[in-house]
Amino acid sequence: MFSIFQPDLINATPQVFPLVGGQSGSVNVYLQFTVAPSAGTVSVEYRRPSSTAWSFLQGGQSVSVTSGSVALKVDGGISALRITFTGLTGGAGALLATSDVNTATPPKDLLTDGGFGASRRVRVDPGQTGFFAGRMFRAYTELSIPVAGPSVQFRFTSPIDFILWTQRLDLTQGALRFEVFTGATSSGVWTPLPVIGVNRMAERPTPFYAPQVVVETGGNFTGGTAVDLMLLRSGTNQGSNSSQNTGGETTERGLPLGVYHGRFSTLAGGVTVIDAAQGVYSLQWEERPVIT
Repeated sequence: MFSIFQPDLINATPQVFPLVGGQSGSVNVYLQFTVAPSAGTVSVEYRRPSSTAWSFLQGGQSVSVTSGSVALKVDGGISALRITFTGLTGGAGALLATSDVNTATPPKDLLTDGGFGASRRVRVDPGQTGFFAGRMFRAYTELSIPVAGPSVQFRFTSPIDFILWTQRLDLTQGALRFEVFTGATSSGVWTPLPVIGVNRMAERPTPFYAPQVVVETGGNFTGGTAVDLMLLRSGTNQGSNSSQNTGGETTERGLPLGVYHGRFSTLAGGVTVIDAAQGVYSLQWEERPVIT
């Protein structure tokens, strides 16, 4: 497909040129003058189909028009071009032309160096998509449970599906039994824990995603079905007044929305435990909202 337009030689006035039917492939863009201007630059923008947003070609840089011709290229899928002259002096017979390109050019946001640098490469970011989207979160709680109890309860409430990437229980002393239940009945007063974003960089998409999961401790619960278990005992040497840290961890699990209860209690049996159980429970998850 080939299109030709005649821009007016005016300064600081954006001029829009719709491409009838749009162009799906990569597009070459040419601006030609029968008489070259003696001064001035032009910036060229494009708009995607079904979008009102404009994006700059050439990384947002203005291009000199004093040579009498300008040649640019845009990624596939455009419905209109917008050009703006700045500091234009003289010149005559401006023509704006576009033509399809048989080969595709990757969108510049998929390339390093802004898509134009000499060292540009296909961008590959390590990590999960949810990390860069700001949908991964973490929480933790510090534990100190006497040998004789009482136990400490934990509640994780999610209104959407989620991926539990890790949960970890680390002990500095003592011994603990940690069980997770589904279908339990809550009671008592629960205290929220901070939910912390794993990716808090300013470059994540806006508006920033707000966590939907609520994590709490305290309270109590009854009933339910046990679905997970950790048993941990820290190595101790009472004669030398020393101990050895120990930890247990689970990895990736896809889980449905719901309320999950956990209980930390002193582990009985085996070697006699005389120290209170001290440690940290932490978990990291990714929320999976339905994208419409």
